[in-house]
Amino acid sequence: MRLTRRSTILLRVAVGLGLAFIYIPLLVLGLYAFNASKILEWPPPGLTFEWFPKAIESTARDALWTSIKVALVATAIALKAIESTVAGGKAPTRATVAGAIRKVKYTGMTGAIEFDDKGDPKKASYYVMQVSSDNPEKWGDNKEAQRLAIAAPPLKK
Repeated sequence: MRLTRRSTILLRVAVGLGLAFIYIPLLVLGLYAFNASKILEWPPPGLTFEWFPKAIESTARDALWTSIKVALVATAIALKAIESTVAGGKAPTRATVAGAIRKVKYTGMTGAIEFDDKGDPKKASYYVMQVSSDNPEKWGDNKEAQRLAIAAPPLKK
C-alpha cells in the first residue's frame, strides 16, 4: 500500500503528537527526580542528587528487590510452561501456553505456586503488618505480624 504525501505527513504528525504525549511527562518527572526543593515548583530552583541515597536507604530498595523476585518467578513459570508445550517440536501457541501455565507447580524464592483452571493462583498471599508509626520515614520499621495463604472463593455460576 502506498500512502499519499498528505497521508504520510498526517501520519507522521499524529505519531509525533502521540510520542510527545507519552514522553514529555516522563521527561518532566525525570527532571523532578533531581529537584533541589522539597516542594514541586516549576522551574525547579536547582538540581541535586540528594534524594537518591535517601531512596536507596528507605524501603524502596526492598520494594525493588521484591519486584525483581516476582519478575524472575513469573519468567521461570512462563518458561516452564513454554518448555512443556514445545516438547513435541511444534511452535507454542498462546492457547497451549495458557493451558500449560494452569498445570505448572512451581517452588521458587517466593514460595510454592500452583494455578487453578482459570489460571489464577490457588492460594493468594496476604500479609498482616504491625504498624509501628504513621510517619512515612519509619514505615521500614513495620513488622510482618502474620502471613496468610487463602484460597480464592469458588466461582459463582
